[in-house]
Amino acid sequence: MIITDIISWVERQPYWQQVIAEKLLSNRTITDEDIEEIFLIFKKENSLVSEPLEKNGLNFSNSKTDTSKIPNIKWRGLSNVSGVNAIKNNEVFPVGDEVTLVYGENGTGKSGYTRILNNIFISRGDKNILPNLFEKSSEQPSSKVIFEDDSGNIEEIHYPTDKDHPYTNRITVFDSHSAIHDLTKEAELSFSPTEFNFFDDFLLNIEKMVLLRSLKIKRALSELQIS
Repeated sequence: MIITDIISWVERQPYWQQVIAEKLLSNRTITDEDIEEIFLIFKKENSLVSEPLEKNGLNFSNSKTDTSKIPNIKWRGLSNVSGVNAIKNNEVFPVGDEVTLVYGENGTGKSGYTRILNNIFISRGDKNILPNLFEKSSEQPSSKVIFEDDSGNIEEIHYPTDKDHPYTNRITVFDSHSAIHDLTKEAELSFSPTEFNFFDDFLLNIEKMVLLRSLKIKRALSELQIS
């Protein structure tokens, strides 16, 4: 299983990188404050400061990315849709057990629903969400995504806050844009197992670390020149 291989690789990396990985594998957002904290761990681990490094136990076994622990679910639709094209705020988009047909005149929001679904779930389709035409302010696109398990229990997640939730990785969206892509372009890694996204996020946060270190060095040199 891919997640097992990722964890095995992470456990062989320096501790500061393991801290980044543990947050990512737990689906936690890494904030600027986290980067500062990880940067301090990096300095301690490499003896760049006099403070000793205290390693806290990191638990990768409870990673939410382990899809074997995810229950069977059905997607039941969207609610509280806001900031999307021609869709009025707080609209509801229900999905039935059989076929759900969406129809309407031009400019009523059909493409808007397709675009937000392309952003929530796995898709090669059109993800370009335009601002809400009914609101003066440029509101960030958002929505509640509704799921139902085998026992009939309803669970809601929030887009974009929970955009990497394991549930969203179980649904694929196809539109005319993705159909043209599939017919005219080679297959890409984006349709491979979603755990591969881990490495993109992992490298992105390391780049943030490097940038932070560079900024601190430039700041220190500037202060020396002034003094």
